[in-house]
Amino acid sequence: MLDFTAFCVEAVNKVRRPRDEAGAEKCIQVVEASVLAVLRNCVFFTLDEADTAIRELIAAVNARPLTTNKALTRRMLFGE
Repeated sequence: MLDFTAFCVEAVNKVRRPRDEAGAEKCIQVVEASVLAVLRNCVFFTLDEADTAIRELIAAVNARPLTTNKALTRRMLFGE
């Protein structure tokens, strides 16, 4: 019951129009498209194989330079 109360209080405290939601959704869309494009024709026989392939591709996406600042990568930004 206490967890539900904490959730309700958190939901009430949110702003009416979050300004960071569109940027976060776009980042997710870019990563999802990058990963799914490579894995589109792959066949995995275990969940571990699929998980390993996804982790490798996400690591590659995070190591790519950003389009706005070629000196930065997502991994550098995550580390800050």
